Order: sequence, then structure tokens, then C-alpha cells
Amino acid sequence: MKKEQKRDSDRKHLTQKEEPQTDSVKAQPEKPIPLAFKVLIPLVILILFELIARGLSVTVLKNYLSRIDLRTKLEKIYIPPPEPSNDNVMRLYVYGGSTTQGFPNPKVGFVPQLSYQLHHIFENKNIDVKNLGWSGFTSTMDRYSVTSSFWHKPDAMIVYTSHNEFVHPEIDNLLLYRSMSHLRDNSVLFRLLLATSNSLHGQTKADNEEPVERKRVPYFLVKPYYFLKLAILKQNYRSMVKIAQKSSVPIIFITATSNIGQWSPPEMPVTIFPPGERYQQDLKKVRTLIEEDNTDEAEKTTKIYLKKNPNDSSFLYFQAQIEAKRQNWDLAKKYFEQSKNSDPLQWRANDEINNFVRSLEDKKTVWVLDADKIFKENSPHNIPGYSLFLDNVHPNIDGHNLLANSIVELLRQDRIVEKDWWDKTNAPLPEDELLKQMDVTQDDQFQIAEITALYCIKNPFFNFQCARDYLEKAEKIKPTDWQIPASRSVIAYLTGNIDETKKQYKIAQDYYGAPISDKDALKIPYLQKIKEKLL
Repeated sequence: MKKEQKRDSDRKHLTQKEEPQTDSVKAQPEKPIPLAFKVLIPLVILILFELIARGLSVTVLKNYLSRIDLRTKLEKIYIPPPEPSNDNVMRLYVYGGSTTQGFPNPKVGFVPQLSYQLHHIFENKNIDVKNLGWSGFTSTMDRYSVTSSFWHKPDAMIVYTSHNEFVHPEIDNLLLYRSMSHLRDNSVLFRLLLATSNSLHGQTKADNEEPVERKRVPYFLVKPYYFLKLAILKQNYRSMVKIAQKSSVPIIFITATSNIGQWSPPEMPVTIFPPGERYQQDLKKVRTLIEEDNTDEAEKTTKIYLKKNPNDSSFLYFQAQIEAKRQNWDLAKKYFEQSKNSDPLQWRANDEINNFVRSLEDKKTVWVLDADKIFKENSPHNIPGYSLFLDNVHPNIDGHNLLANSIVELLRQDRIVEKDWWDKTNAPLPEDELLKQMDVTQDDQFQIAEITALYCIKNPFFNFQCARDYLEKAEKIKPTDWQIPASRSVIAYLTGNIDETKKQYKIAQDYYGAPISDKDALKIPYLQKIKEKLL
């Protein structure tokens, strides 16, 4: 009985606890903050920071801001001053990246060769060929150059771009750059943030801005990023087409050609998705087997990996080499093409890009010079290699000559410019005579060999055999140039041969005649690292 009374007492106690509070003691609900205040608060804070930044910019940070270059990439592009229209002058504007610029020796690039040829063909006419190409230019930068110069009314605009779309990780977009320029010009706070960002992330020229350890995003494997980059490229091309059509200035697009037969794609260890140890061991094993002409054994491993992943660019390249060793040229070409198109870094324009460029031709305002096709037709077994290229995408002197002559032939055949000039012309100069007139010297050949060797050494290629071959060519021209053993020292360092590293560095220093200065060490990728860590 007592237990039941206790349970009744507990229930009563709990019931009293659960009874709602009277109106007099109820908590009052909080009033929501009006939306206008929510928007106004950050706006007021931004205005306050802007006012503070304006004050700092004319006092303590005045010199700091004036020292830093806050121009965007596009604003750094050189656009020549306009010239008065003249019917007695043929003016051609040529746009593009490093191939247009003439890397590694602008003196012998296709643009100066084109200029020399046209001066010879039209012996008594005035020819003006302007080179607006620059290393690293993407289609966005070329679009900006075209937009900024078409109103000069050249007789034709020639564009050779597409290789650099996936070289840089950032999104190159014209609207983005214009928005940045507008914000920078109207907000001191934004200028201050840009200056701080440049100071924190600005790279030195050490290692030629290509750290050994740098890992890159394999854009071809990150589909949303790849499609975004590709969409920007297509928009840039379409914009250039519209400019040409509205201004009635002919535009010639050149499909991007590349070395597919003798340049292997960058391997996965240089990306942010490094493969396993077994994969890397098999890469080395197959490479060695092919070098030893043991194609049957090499193919066993290659087929296993291609069955797992038909788009493995490295093993596609190995299979192409195997077919080439067997002289199965059609199959070799097929695999070389597939390897290029599956390249995870896409530092060579793929077929999707070139096919899109081809689709733009209307032969009224837009022409396409199919350099990709032309280079294949002029290569052994239709597989472009070192006969026309220095490295992965940059033509050698013969390649530049082929490109220049192909442009001349297109201009002649379709009478794109100065239609009445073509009736009485001289035949193009043979290459040896042209180079003689251009005064191409041994020093020019040395520069080509040496700079190409340095290009091959750098991340992401690490193509040491190609670098060694060019260093041998350079050494035959200048046997005691200090940069040759210095470059060999770097190759030895990157391949883990410390004794050879020190040996070659000592030879370089002896040729140099003194301890190699920091300034000169920066000319050779990673040489400064050797100085700091080993010597």
C-alpha cells in the first residue's frame, strides 16, 4: 500500500513538472533580423575596409603598392600601334604561342621565314608580317590579341594556338580577366589583396619556375575540368571567327601539329595521381625490353595493362613502338595517335581540338591550314617525329620551313590576300637558300640545341635521352661552353648519380673560370638546387 502511495506521489510530481508555464512567465520569441540588415552589415564592413585600404594606400603602403605589377596576363600582351591602311602594303598579323614566337630561336621560326619568302616572291612589293605570338599563350590570350588588333585592318590574321590550353592550371577566361581589371581599377582593397597574393605566391626564377617535385592535375582524367577548358577554347575560337566576319578581315587557323612518333607522353608519377610501385616497375621493364628489341616479351606486359585500361597513354605508346619495330606502320600510327589523345596532361593538342578547328572553315572569311595533316604527309610512314620536331610540339628549322611554305601556298591557291599580286611572282626559295639569306649561323644552331636540351630536362618531361642528344649537338659546336656540363650535372642529379653530378659540375665550373654565380646558375633548371644541397 505504501509503495502504491509513493508511485502516485511520483506521478503527481512528474505531472506538475510537465505542466506548461503560465503566460506571465513564458519566454518571448526572438524577433528575426530583417533581410535588409543581413545584406547591409557585410556591405558596411566592406566599405569600411575599402576606406581603410584607401588610407593605407596613400600612407604606409604607398611604396609597397607601387612596386608590384598588378596587371593581368592580358594587359601585359604587346599590341603594336595601328598603322594607316595602305593598298600598296601586304600586312599579315600572326598570333599564337611559343611555336609562333619561334621557340627556341625566334630568328628561324615560321613567321620570319614566311616574311622572307613573301619578300622574295613579291620582289617589288611592300610586305609587313607582324609576330604577335608569345610563349605560353592560350586561346584566351590570342582572342584578346585579335580583339585588340583586328581594327588595324590587316590583310589577314593567322592564328596558331591550342597546344597550351592544359599547360596552366588556372581557368583562362576573358570575362574573368576583364572583371579582375575592373575591380582592381575601382577598389583599392582589391588592389591590396592582389598585391598581397602576388607577394605570397610569386615564384622566383629558380628552377625556371618548374620545381622537380611539382605534381600536375591530369586534366584529361578530371572530366568536368577538361570539358570546361575545352568549352573555353571553343568559345575563344568562335569569338575570333565573329570578329573576322564582322570586320571582313580574313582569318587563317592552323591546326596544331605535334611529335607523336618519338616523344613519349609524361608519365603518371608527375601527376597528383601517382601509380603504384608495381606499375612503375613495369614501365621501366617494358621500356628496357623495347630498347633491347625484345618486342614479344614487352608486348605481354603491354597487353595486360591495355586490357585493364585501353586509354593508358604510356602503354599505348609502348605498343606503338612495338608495332614500329615490327614495321607494322599503320598499327604503329594508330597507337601513337591514341597515346597522344589519351595523354593525361594534354600538352599536345588532341584530335578533338583539331577536328573542331577544321569545322570552322567557310573559305569566305575563315580558312584552315591543316598543319597536322601536312606534317604527317611529310613524315616517314606518316608518323611525325624528330625529322620535323625538336621536342613534343616545337618544330625544328625544317618544320618551321614546311609551315611557312604551306602558308604561302594557301595564300597563293585561294588568293586570300592581294588577289592581283599573284599573277607574276617568283617561286619560293629552297630552304638552304632561304636560310643563307636569313644568315642562320652556327651560333643559332647552338642556341637551338642548348635551349631544347634544357626544355627536355624540365618537369613534366624529364626526357633525359632527348636532352643528352641535344647536348652532344651543342658540344660539337662549342666544346667548352660551361652550360653543357652544367646541364649534364643536372641530369645526373635527377637520375640519382651523385658522383657524376659533382664531376660534371666541376667541369662546368672549370669552363666558367670561377664559381658559377647565382644569376647564371638560374639559366639551367635545377642547377641552383645542386649548388645549395650538394656543393
